[in-house]
Parts: sequence; structure tokens; C-alpha cells
Amino acid sequence: IVKCTKDKKERENAAMQATQIPYKEDTDAKFDPAIPDPQPGRNDYLDIISKSGETMHAYLTFNGGPSENVTPDILDVLRKYNVKATFFVNGKDIKDNPLVCRRAIEEGHLVLPLSKSGNADILYADKTTFIDEVEETYDLIVENSPENKKPVKIYRFLGGSYPNTAFGSDKQRYKDVLAENGYYYCDTNVSGDKLAQNYQNSKPNVNNLVIEFANRDESTSTANNLDILIKKLIDDGYTIGRLDEIEFINEIEFEDETPKPENNSKDDSTEKPSSTSKTTTAKPTTKP
Repeated sequence: IVKCTKDKKERENAAMQATQIPYKEDTDAKFDPAIPDPQPGRNDYLDIISKSGETMHAYLTFNGGPSENVTPDILDVLRKYNVKATFFVNGKDIKDNPLVCRRAIEEGHLVLPLSKSGNADILYADKTTFIDEVEETYDLIVENSPENKKPVKIYRFLGGSYPNTAFGSDKQRYKDVLAENGYYYCDTNVSGDKLAQNYQNSKPNVNNLVIEFANRDESTSTANNLDILIKKLIDDGYTIGRLDEIEFINEIEFEDETPKPENNSKDDSTEKPSSTSKTTTAKPTTKP
């Protein structure tokens, strides 16, 4: 398992060894490659999860990195419990730590784009720059995947997608840009750190949890809080999985996205209420 050492060459060697450690593949896990292409106004993945009909599912997600100091410890904890997670990463960090990225993918986790630069001012400068950053990061993920396997296209907005966040008005326009390029976007509904430290009072009243942890060099508490939280989730009866572990069948009702009331809360951690104007599209349900 990769541990941080002072010598960069030692870290690279350790990372390479970690990718070569055999692990027991979960043959019951069915990561569905056939998620349908999203439609403009119908690509809110958190909304899909909240209306899927499934309950007691928890999706562990990590923002930033891959970090040579923090990500290996996160991967160790996930491996300890044999659970899979989703990482939203920066292209620049993939270039700095390609072996850590590859280890995450080879150990069965889903790695998806957050940004290329890690800089919101650059990322949200204009529509072309935005989608270029997303696509270039996605391409880097594919390049570092065994057999250049392409993951499902789910994006996470740096800083969250809601109108009251920084660059909020730009993000609303970019949601359709994502759909036009084949991407869903996925927010979260609870902080992993808060949930680990105050489980009962921090757990939102929702069917399924999309949990957010930081995955940057300074996120030194993430691995410890992750270990605490996984134990609590398992004891509470949650099924833990990747964001693509849902199957799109039957039908689901979506709220009408136009017009959409502004979220006045600064907390991205609430699922959006449904509206009276709805349409139907494919419904995801957990695979048996």
C-alpha cells in the first residue's frame, strides 16, 4: 500500500507496487456502462438518485487531487472495508501523480473530472474554457486507465452547482453545455467530515446519501474521518457504492427546470424539492 515518503522516487516506486498488488474483484458489482445520454435540463444526477426509488444507499465522493499525501491513505481505508467510491479530480494533479490516479482506477474506484486547472477563475471564465477543462481532464483519466477504458460521464462543479455559489449564474448556463457534451452533473447532500463526527445530527432526511470529502494535500483528517464514517454506515445498514452503480430502466419524474427558484442557502447539501410541473425519462434502480 502506498504510504508517503520524503523521497519522490520512493513514492513513485511504492505507487507502482500498489497497482500491482492483487485484490479480490467484487464479481457481484455491476457498473453499468449503458447509462443513457443526458438531455439538457435533465442531467442533475443528485436529483436522479433522490428519485430513483432506492433507499439506504451511500455514495462516498472525494473532491480534488489525486494527492500524493492524502489519496493513498484514503485508498487504504476503502480497501480495508472493500468498498468502492468516486473521485472527482483535477487534470493538473493527475499529471503530477499519475500512479496514484491509476491505483484508484485499478482498485475499482470511479474517477471523474472536476477541473483541469483547479482554479475557479480559469474554469468558469467562459463556456469554451469550461468544457475544454472538463473534456481534457476526462481524457487524462482515460489515458491513465487500464486499456484506456472510458468511465461514465458525470461531472462535479468546482464549488457546487447552485445559483448562490461563486460563479453561480455561469454554472446554470453550463449545465446544458455539459448535457450537450454527454455529461450529467452531481452535487452532494452531506459533508463526510460532519457526518463522521456527529452522525445522528448531521445525517440529512433523504433516501440516499451522496457524501463529500476533500482530497487535497491539506486534507489530513479525511482518511481518519472516512474510517469512522464507513463503520457507522455499515452498522446503520447502508449499501456503499460508486455513482455509476445504478441502472436506468422504467421511468422517473423530473421537476421542470425552467424557471428554477434560487437556492438561498449556502449549503449545497440538500436535495432539491420536486415541482408540480414534471416530465418523465429513464429511471435508475439498483441492480439486483
